[in-house]
Formats: sequence, C-alpha cells, structure tokens
Amino acid sequence: MLLWLIWGITALFLAVSATSLIAGERSHETLDVLLTTPISGAELLDQKIAGVKRLCLVLLIPLLTIVLFETWWKWENFQMNRGHQYETQWLPYLVGSLLTLGIYLPMLVYLFCWIGMKIKSQTKAILTALGSILVWCLLPFILAFPLFILIPNLKEDSVLYGLFLGPASYLVMNEVAEFHAFGSAWPPLVVNAIIYGGCLLLFRTLCRNHIDENLGRLGYNNSSYYRPDFDSIDGISFDQQSPLSSDL
Repeated sequence: MLLWLIWGITALFLAVSATSLIAGERSHETLDVLLTTPISGAELLDQKIAGVKRLCLVLLIPLLTIVLFETWWKWENFQMNRGHQYETQWLPYLVGSLLTLGIYLPMLVYLFCWIGMKIKSQTKAILTALGSILVWCLLPFILAFPLFILIPNLKEDSVLYGLFLGPASYLVMNEVAEFHAFGSAWPPLVVNAIIYGGCLLLFRTLCRNHIDENLGRLGYNNSSYYRPDFDSIDGISFDQQSPLSSDL
C-alpha cells in the first residue's frame, strides 16, 4: 500500500512539474523570450526536462527504498519457505519493479510535457494531465464493465492480458503477487515492459518531433542565428559574404 501511495505522489509531482515546463512559460508570457534564444527546440526541451529528471532522482529514493526492502522480505520468506509460491519469488519482483521505475518515470515526464505543449493554460494542463493518467489507470475496468454486460458468458481468462491497458495494473499485481492466472510471474513482466516501453518511445517522439512548430516557432534553422563566439573572431564574421567576392 505504501508503494502505491508513493507512486500516486510521484505522478502528482511529475504532472505539476512536467506540464509547467512549457505551459508555465506561456502563462508567465516568457515563452516568446525563450524562443528567441539561438538554440533548437530539441535543445531547449532537453534543458527544461533536465530539472524534471533531477526531481525523478529525488523521487527514486523512497521508491527504491520500498522496492529493496520488499525484495529482501521476499528473499527471507523464500529462505524460510513461508508464503505461497509467488510471494517468495523475489527475483521477478525486483526485475519487474526496476523495469517499471525505469520505464514509467520517463514515460510520465514525456506524456505530461506533451500535454503542456498542447494546452496553453498551466492550470488546465495540470488538471488534464492528472485526469488523463487517472483514466488511463482505470481503462481496463472501464472497458471490461460493458464487455461483460454485453457478453455474459465471457470468461475472465480470455481478457486477462487486457489488464495491461492500464499502467497501474502491473504495479498492483506485482505488489500482491497475484500471478496465479498467468502461471508464472515472467510473462506479465515481459508484456508490461513491451507495452509501456513502446508508450515511452511514442510520447518521446511526440514531444521531440516538430517541436519548434509545437512551441510556436516557425521556420527555425540553426544557421539562421549569428553566434559571435563561434562564427567570428574579433567581430569578423566568416559566414557573411564579402562585397568584393560578390562582384567577382
């Protein structure tokens, strides 16, 4: 239960921080100033996300502490032959927990950042981000409810892997060691890692592709900016054509 609470707090902090990277600049009317700097949109995004990455490192401290403690506890139960089969499988728990940390944190950062690019108001962007992640976590149950009503004879095993349509499902299963229906703890781990690893790549691509247009900067070209420290010595530009050469 404690790990779920920390994950909820983590999602809240990341939603506020990541959506405010761009939406906050718009709200404070400082985005136009940033767009005049002689760096590309991708470089600007990397510099903005660097602060959120530091926040992720801070949030990793309590998350990893809980994961490592529970791994030790499962290992102790394994040595003492206590608990059922899946409660004592400490290695799948550790690998699954580390994978979710390595995938979910950057996935949430890029998702929330993309939402902040699309919505101009900072408050609306934060609320949209929180609402989106809540609906996404509940998506398997939202879809399953009408499905079981329309098909009363539908067996739960036939839609078992539909649970992974929500990112919270594996977190819950991994914590309570509820893998009996799968026959092993490894298939859910692999399926979840593939699905949300793909989501991470998707959200990262959405953020970085056409980023200058998303930020409202049109026709950007690195060569269009004059940088005295790189393009000239003592005020003499090497990129500008001399009048004598133009007459030849």
